[in-house]
Amino acid sequence: MCIIGALDNSFLVFQQNQLSNLQSLLHSVSFETRLSLSLGIAFYGLTSALQAANFNFSREFAEANGCGEKCYQLIQLAKQADFGFVGTDFDFDFYATAHNFSRNSSVPGDLLKLAPLDPELLDVRAGTTVYRIQYVSRDIDGFSVPVTGFVALPVHPPKNNTYPLTAFAHGTVGAFRGCAPSSGPSLFDYNSWKLLIDRGFAVVATDYVGLGNNYTEHRYCTFPAHANDVYYSVIAARKVFGSVLSNEWMSVGHSQGGGAVWKLAETDLVRQSDGGKYLGTVSISPGIRLLDTAQEFMSKLAQDPKMRTWVLAAETPYLALALKRYRNGDYNMSILGKGMLQRMKIAEEAQLCTSGLMGLTMDLDLADLYSEEGAKASERLYKEFQEATAPSGGKSRNRSWWSKE
Repeated sequence: MCIIGALDNSFLVFQQNQLSNLQSLLHSVSFETRLSLSLGIAFYGLTSALQAANFNFSREFAEANGCGEKCYQLIQLAKQADFGFVGTDFDFDFYATAHNFSRNSSVPGDLLKLAPLDPELLDVRAGTTVYRIQYVSRDIDGFSVPVTGFVALPVHPPKNNTYPLTAFAHGTVGAFRGCAPSSGPSLFDYNSWKLLIDRGFAVVATDYVGLGNNYTEHRYCTFPAHANDVYYSVIAARKVFGSVLSNEWMSVGHSQGGGAVWKLAETDLVRQSDGGKYLGTVSISPGIRLLDTAQEFMSKLAQDPKMRTWVLAAETPYLALALKRYRNGDYNMSILGKGMLQRMKIAEEAQLCTSGLMGLTMDLDLADLYSEEGAKASERLYKEFQEATAPSGGKSRNRSWWSKE
C-alpha cells in the first residue's frame, strides 16, 4: 500500500514567513543596531571553534563579490535563523568518515557510528532519546557512500514492546556540509518529525549524503540518491534498535524530502524484506520537478513582478546548484543572473545554509537574479536531470521559459 499526496505547504509557508521577517528586519532595524548585531555575530564566530557552516566573511570580500552594505547586513540577520536550524557546535570527529568505511566493501545499511546526544543541549520534548548515526547508503552512480542522520525514540514506553517506525526525510536546509539537521539543537524540526514522536512513533531521519559527512557533495534534489538514504537509514537503525522497533514501517517526507519518499515508494527497495514490512509513504508538499516548477514560476513572474518576493525566487541558487552537482560540476550555473552568479562565491566561501542563501537574493532585481538567455540555454540539461531523477517519470511539460501567455 502506498499513500502519496501533497497534503499541505507548511514548510513553504514557514520559509515564506522567514523571508518576510528578514525583509521587515532589513527595513525596520536601525543601521546602528544592525552593525552591533553583525559585530556580535563576528565575535560569536570567533569563540565557536566548531562551526562548520554560516561562516563570517569580511565586508571587503562581500563588496568584491557584488554584495554591498545592504546585502551584507541582510546575510548577518539571515544567518541567525540558520544557527537555530543547524547549530554552531559541529562534531567534526563524528561527522568524519568512519575508519571502517570502504567504498568497495561497505554494504548499504551498515552502521558505522552511533553516538547518544545530550538532551540538555537539544530543543526536543523532555524525555525524547536521540542518537546520531553514521551509516552506509548508495549514491546515484551505485557506489557505497557514508551518510549521517539521527534516531529519536519517544518518552513513553512502547506498546507491545515495540515502537512503530517512521523514516523521515526533511525539507530544504542547505547544500553544504555544515547544514546537517542532525547537528542542530532542534534537529531541524518545524512541527514536522516531532509530531510523530508525540504520537509514539520512533523516527529515523537521514541528513542525506553530503550534509554532515563530506565524503561527497550534497546532490540537491537528486531523488534516487535521497531515496536510498531514507531506505538504508531504516536498515541501519534496525542494526542497533531492532528489538524495540516494529517490523512494519512507513516513510514521511516534506518538500525535498517529499520527493525523496515519493521516489522511494517507486523503487524495488520497499519490496525487500531487509527493512521490514513497508506500509506506505506520505509525501507532503513535494518539490519534485525542478524544471517544471521553475518554468511555471518564471512565466507567472513575467506577468506579476510582485511574485519576486515569493520564496521560490529566493531559492533560485538551489536550482543552479542541483544541476551543477548532478553533473559533477559540469554546469556553469548560467541560469543565474550576473549579480547572483557573482554572489555564489560568497555562498561557497561562507558555506551558507538555507536562510543565508536566500538572503543573498533579496536585494537583487530580477535581471540580476535570473538569466533568461541562460535559462533557455540550460533547458535541455534541466530536462535530462528532471527525467532521470524526479518521481513519476519526471516527464517535462514542454512549456517555455518566461512565457507571457
